[in-house]
Amino acid sequence: MLAATRRAVMQRRRGGRLRERTVRARRPAAFVQHVRLSRSAPPLRRARARAAEERGIAIAEMIVTMAVMIVVGAALTNVVVEASTAEVRINRSFQAQVQGRLGLDKLRRELHCAGSVSVVSANGAAVAAGTSGNGINVILGGYCPTNGLTSDTSLSVKVTWCTSASTLKTGDYALYRLASLTSQPVCSTGGIKWADYLTTATPFCLPDTSHSCGGTFKSTNSLPTLQVNLPLNLNGPSSTSSSFRLVDDIALRNSART
Repeated sequence: MLAATRRAVMQRRRGGRLRERTVRARRPAAFVQHVRLSRSAPPLRRARARAAEERGIAIAEMIVTMAVMIVVGAALTNVVVEASTAEVRINRSFQAQVQGRLGLDKLRRELHCAGSVSVVSANGAAVAAGTSGNGINVILGGYCPTNGLTSDTSLSVKVTWCTSASTLKTGDYALYRLASLTSQPVCSTGGIKWADYLTTATPFCLPDTSHSCGGTFKSTNSLPTLQVNLPLNLNGPSSTSSSFRLVDDIALRNSART
């Protein structure tokens, strides 16, 4: 009798626990989390409970997040654009400087081998000593390796170095080289371009003992020297920034000492 009574009590208790578990299982997750958070649980447990919640975000939270992302994205876009622009500008400046150096080196080697050199204006007329000109007329022998037309030592090559308006930057000038076996070439853009972005149209000057070029006179009993002044600027002649200047006094080795 006593054993039967104990079994009945145990069954009631088990049934009550089962019903309690069933009710708890049927409760919504948000309700359970709310009950848990409302209790005096440790901070770590409350943080885990909040992280385990499956609730969505409010519209206000979404708007704030999107606004922050837009501001950050705009700032990063400006940085990328400015960096790309600076890279292009530096690359163009470097290429212009390299091109100018190559042109000056070519001119130097050619003048060292030249038989005669004269400075001329834009229309091809010779200018006085100490006066800057748009171009130079050069006579090269066939033995000069830079003439580019013949290796016959009995022939001579007539070369014109001159400036013409740049096709890349308005207000700037480009340096061209033209060569012929028959007559002195007239300055045009049909020749080989050796430099661009020049801010002066008159880069050539031939001084003598009485007339200077840039403050430099020809010394007595010395070889004549041609002064070449190549100022470069990608921003045009009116700009005062990003300027680069190539200057050289080239001795005419085949000329007489006077």
